[in-house]
Amino acid sequence: MKINRQKLVKIFVRTAATAVAVAAITLFVLRSVYAVSLFNGLSENMRQSGWAQPGSDSVMQGGEALTYEASYLFFKIGSVRMQVLGKTIYDGVPAYHVRAYIDSYSGIPFVNLHAMYDT
Repeated sequence: MKINRQKLVKIFVRTAATAVAVAAITLFVLRSVYAVSLFNGLSENMRQSGWAQPGSDSVMQGGEALTYEASYLFFKIGSVRMQVLGKTIYDGVPAYHVRAYIDSYSGIPFVNLHAMYDT
C-alpha cells in the first residue's frame, strides 16, 4: 500500500488547525468564566465595604449575555457568547448557571466548531 504524502500532510494540517482552534477557544471560555467569578467576588467586597448597596444582587444578572470574538495570532477564528441563565445554590454555595456558545467562522479552513458548554 502506497502512502500519499500530500494527503497525509493535509490531514495533519487539518488536525493541527482544529486542535489549536479548540484549545484557543477553550482557554478563552475558561478565562471568561474565571473573570465572571472575579467580578462577582469584587461585587461582594464592594457591598461589604459600603461601595455597593446591600440589596444589589451581583455584577451579573440572569439573561445577560457577553459576546466575544476569538482570534489566534492575527486571524479571527470565531465567536464565544456567554449567557447567564440564572443564579442557583450548588453544594450550599451561591453559583451561576452560565452557558457558552462557541462557533467558528465558516471561512476558516479545516475548522468547523459549533459547541455549547454549561457550567
